Amino acid sequence: MKTLFAALVMLFCLSRMDAAILNLNGDLTWNVTEPRLTFQMDGGLQNNSPAGTVSGTIKLVLWASQTPSSTRSMVGEYSLGQISGGYQFSNFTVSAPSDVPTVTGDYYFTIAVLEFTTAGWVNRLLVETGTKKLSAGNFVAQLKWPQPTAKVIAPMPLLSGQKLKLTLRASEYLNRFPADLQSLSTVTIDSAPKATVKDPNGKNSATYSYKTTNTRYNGKKVQAANLKLQYSNASDYATVTLYFQSLKSGTFKSIAKVYPSGNPAYTETTWGTFTIQ
Repeated sequence: MKTLFAALVMLFCLSRMDAAILNLNGDLTWNVTEPRLTFQMDGGLQNNSPAGTVSGTIKLVLWASQTPSSTRSMVGEYSLGQISGGYQFSNFTVSAPSDVPTVTGDYYFTIAVLEFTTAGWVNRLLVETGTKKLSAGNFVAQLKWPQPTAKVIAPMPLLSGQKLKLTLRASEYLNRFPADLQSLSTVTIDSAPKATVKDPNGKNSATYSYKTTNTRYNGKKVQAANLKLQYSNASDYATVTLYFQSLKSGTFKSIAKVYPSGNPAYTETTWGTFTIQ
């Protein structure tokens, strides 16, 4: 994510400065699919300070306010880390929990780019992104994801060599993610209890357990399968509940511990669809 303005290189920080000269060369946008906040950078967030200097920690904050100049409420934040002069944070998508204020009406949303200095957090850039209509803290235009209504059948076994493909569809509250945020993850079942997980963040080895459980889906009592993935970091895990609606497909619910680089860990619940190959 950190690059020279024209090429990928190693980052060497020689001295510290407390007044980074930041510039946006592209589009910095946000999306809230409650309870997740996503920032997307198409282009670069540049540090135009002299070469050999390093900024304080840079973070992105999404603010909501009744008017452009009124008191702002923080919806969420994400720390990008420090960056040397002559480098940029480029073409990234990062996520964090969201906390939308419980308000009603048209609210202004602003992305602030802040730097931590000897004087504390200082605004370096503001990106005004217009208004959104809220109703008691919910986005009026937020689309819901309709869970598939096909009958849930008894779970099938997972066999060595099979690939479980998980397509993200919605957040914990069944708020639908935009198409460009509906990522695909693949769990390859190796020799038990080993599995390999490939997702937008890379490839990781894990151990897994797989068992049938009694639960509920769309208000009905059903049998489902719990796939628990334990990564090499003992605290890093995901529990995926598979609701089979055919022999090799269905709906899933995932509860995962998320560790954004340089940011506090949090637990996230998501929904989606799966296929087995």
